[in-house]
Amino acid sequence: MAPIRVKSQIPYWPLVMTALFPFVFVGLNYLHSGEWNKVPLITGAIFLLVPIFGGWSQAIERQRWCDIDLTHRKVTVHTVTMWFAPKVQSYSLDQFGAVRSYLAGHKRVDCHVELVTKPGGEGLLLATFPPNSTSTSFWSIPKDSEPATAQTLRQMVAGQCGLEDQGFLGGRWPGAQLSK
Repeated sequence: MAPIRVKSQIPYWPLVMTALFPFVFVGLNYLHSGEWNKVPLITGAIFLLVPIFGGWSQAIERQRWCDIDLTHRKVTVHTVTMWFAPKVQSYSLDQFGAVRSYLAGHKRVDCHVELVTKPGGEGLLLATFPPNSTSTSFWSIPKDSEPATAQTLRQMVAGQCGLEDQGFLGGRWPGAQLSK
C-alpha cells in the first residue's frame, strides 16, 4: 500500500499583499511630491524586509510534508532547516492513538491537523490549512470553521490508520508538540 502523503496548504495572498505595501508607499510619496526622496526610499526598503523574511519563512514551511507508511507503521516528517538542508524525523505510528483538528492562532488563524500520542499529552502536526470563513450576512463578523480538506484528511487518516477521530475541536492554543 502506498504511503499517505500529507502537505500543508499555505496561501500566497498575505505575502503578496505585504510585498506590495512598500511599493505603494514609495509610489504614493513620489506622486505626492513629484521627486524621489531618500527617506521614503529608505523606509520602503526597510518595509520590504518584512515580506522577504516572510517569504523565506513560507518557503521553509512549504518544504514540509509527512508520509504515513501503513505497511511499516511509521510516520516520517520531511522538513528543511533555515538554509534548506533536508531534515527527516521518523516516528512509530503505534505511539499515536488519535487524530484531531483545531483552529490555532490569534490574528492569523490556521486549521491544524495533528496526530495525538496515546497518553494524549503531545501532538505531531501533520498539516496546516486556511480556515473556512463563513458569515450569516454581509454585516456580520465572519466565523472561522474547519475546511473540508482538513476534515477529509482527518477522517482518512483515522480510518486508514485505525486511530480514534477526536473530530474538530474549534479554536484553541496548540498543545505540547512531539519532539525527538
